[in-house]
Amino acid sequence: MTGWKLGRRLVATHLVVVAASLVVLAAGVSAGLPEPVAVGLAVAAGAVLGAVLALRTGRWISGPLQEVSGALFTSLSSSEDTRRLEERPGPPILGDRGPAEVRRLAGALEQVAGELTGRLADLNRESGLREQILSSMSEGVVLADASGRILYANPAAEGLLPGASTLPSQLRTEGPVELTLRHPRRRDLKATCLRLGDGRRLVAIQDVTEAKRIEAMRRDFVADASHEMKTPVASIQAVAETLEMAVMDDPEAVPRFMRTLLSEIRRLSNLVQDLLDLARLEGRPAERTVVSLTKVVMQEADRIRPEAEEKGLTVREEVARGVVVAGTPEDLSLALRNLLDNALRYTLAGEVSVRLWVEDGHAKVEVADTGPGIPGKDLSRIFERFYRVDRARSRETGGTGLGLSIVRHVVEQHNGWVQVESELGRGSRFVLTVPAIRSPGGGQE
Repeated sequence: MTGWKLGRRLVATHLVVVAASLVVLAAGVSAGLPEPVAVGLAVAAGAVLGAVLALRTGRWISGPLQEVSGALFTSLSSSEDTRRLEERPGPPILGDRGPAEVRRLAGALEQVAGELTGRLADLNRESGLREQILSSMSEGVVLADASGRILYANPAAEGLLPGASTLPSQLRTEGPVELTLRHPRRRDLKATCLRLGDGRRLVAIQDVTEAKRIEAMRRDFVADASHEMKTPVASIQAVAETLEMAVMDDPEAVPRFMRTLLSEIRRLSNLVQDLLDLARLEGRPAERTVVSLTKVVMQEADRIRPEAEEKGLTVREEVARGVVVAGTPEDLSLALRNLLDNALRYTLAGEVSVRLWVEDGHAKVEVADTGPGIPGKDLSRIFERFYRVDRARSRETGGTGLGLSIVRHVVEQHNGWVQVESELGRGSRFVLTVPAIRSPGGGQE
């Protein structure tokens, strides 16, 4: 039917052209024009009218097609974001304009364009979601072509391979890989490489530098702890065996062996307790409360006074009142106790002083002594676990080598820091600094 309609229009167009030509020819003859002139005018009029009608028929067919193609091009443009794809209307419905075939074609194309627009919107949403996931990953993800040229790298990968345009040679393989990069700084990486079907490479990279460092520290800690515990255990075993024989052979020596045995047991007990305290401090931080640091300092100063007087030492206090911090009272007491015990342990004459004051919104606790002091070369290492300036003397005095490490962990968990000043023959001065909640003036604690 639609073909018959188009045919009728074309036949009508031809009949109109022929009729117009005949009318012009008749008008020319009746006007007395020569026959060749009249025929020429008729042909010219028919040609002009035919051209006009042909153009109108062409526009009638091609105009709607151009409108549909323009709307489809706009609708399927991939340069717009998802929201605009969803909100933009599809190709206009042509109504009664143009041939029926063109209108049906426009309807089919409109449906196809709507489906494609929806699919493009879904693809854009999925692409955005994938990009968000990859950007939030702590592991690096890299896609490279067959030659190793990097096509995509998420932010984590860009941080692990800064400025790299190609994959390192170690990553151009398949399966798990471990490698070490030394520029711009040393990093230990663990990667999994996968070759895709089209020859491209997908690489997942994980930075294990910190994990390896912590693992090495744990190994060293276990080795050091085992070594430290082996000495008192061996001493206890030797003394116990000797004591067993002395009970029968030399009863008078039994008290002396018992004192040695008790001393080694106390030393082992202190070491175990320090290890437990250190493990606890390195784990989950304890719940914080409002702590009167004034009260903590005064209690610890009172605790050491009898022992200091027994050794002939003076304990000097200068404690500000009403100093309050956020923290754990047991841990703060533990840190201060370690510093005061060290001061008593190594000071043979003179005094041990403890001072508390507030400066620039921070509470400061100073523990100073008149002991032998610490060599300058050792100051940077005294907070390491099991580090001793004088190992023989430390064991003689019952030190475990963990006290200052515990002090550092406690202070750092309270968002503070510890400083030390010392000079051989002039004693040592330790200062703990933690944020204060309330300054002096809150009344006596």
